[in-house]
Amino acid sequence: MIEQPTIIIDTREQLPYDFAAASTRAALKTGDYSLAGMESLIAVERKSLDDFVSCITAGRNRFERELCRADELQKFWIVIESTLTRIEQGLYRSKVNPESVLGTLAAWSNRHKVSFVFADNRQSAAKMTERLLRHAWNEHQKKQASQPAGIDIE
Repeated sequence: MIEQPTIIIDTREQLPYDFAAASTRAALKTGDYSLAGMESLIAVERKSLDDFVSCITAGRNRFERELCRADELQKFWIVIESTLTRIEQGLYRSKVNPESVLGTLAAWSNRHKVSFVFADNRQSAAKMTERLLRHAWNEHQKKQASQPAGIDIE
């Protein structure tokens, strides 16, 4: 059993986070971050506020396809480098109505296996991403340890 996780950073991620944990770059099918050996189980997608809002407008079809792919995972988080208040106040570049953004957020939360996590800024989002992945790793390790020898729970 490996004691410490290695964070996988997708090769297409243009502004990767720096982590305290070990990390490496590799292509991921879904998301921007995952863990070595758990790529088919969990993923985190990083979004700036403007990027998230563009996923609701111009990039909606592409992003909905990603959400459908993510439904195959056990856990999928979208970490948004902003606050819910900034969305409510329309503090982003797009002219889209904040109610439309919030409505889409609610619809996707109900339609897909996704958890939206708001972090005040990029630094907080990086810490939260690492925290989410570390806790997922710990939970996976606990499940593995509780299984009788020779049984794979994945």
